[in-house]
Amino acid sequence: MYSDILKALEFSSKIHKHQRRTFSNEPYINHPIRLANNPTVISLGSDAICVALLHDCIEDGEYPEEVSSYISNNFNSNIYNTCLLLTHNRLVEDYNAYTDKIKKSNNKIALAVKYADSLDNSRPESSMSEEWIERCKAYLNNSNTYKEILDSLIEEGSVSSPK
Repeated sequence: MYSDILKALEFSSKIHKHQRRTFSNEPYINHPIRLANNPTVISLGSDAICVALLHDCIEDGEYPEEVSSYISNNFNSNIYNTCLLLTHNRLVEDYNAYTDKIKKSNNKIALAVKYADSLDNSRPESSMSEEWIERCKAYLNNSNTYKEILDSLIEEGSVSSPK
């Protein structure tokens, strides 16, 4: 359990080693760490924390096939398949199709991580253009939608309520 989380953190740190956030210029690894520390993600357990840490690795890694293979070989199928669900292949699907797929998946971990991801991406920075600020507002709206879907699954009794 904890060894998987540490392994996910170590691998994600390696993949995002030289990456920086666009507007804040902070190390990119801070983003998946914030997601892994989101109370909704934490409430779903170690698989969710691992997915939060790994969620951008396939999409942002220099060698996506190798990254995908590493995750497949070193983590359980739930973590791997959820990471695949959260990977946006821009060459195959537009953003709306990608988000619709996650919303319709009923995958609680994917919904929780995408909620935390969208929430984290909704924070405007002073250096952003008006277009990017509008994008932040869209992320905030998406985060609310993911949380509503997740909460409805919780209400149905499909999962214990987040603390």
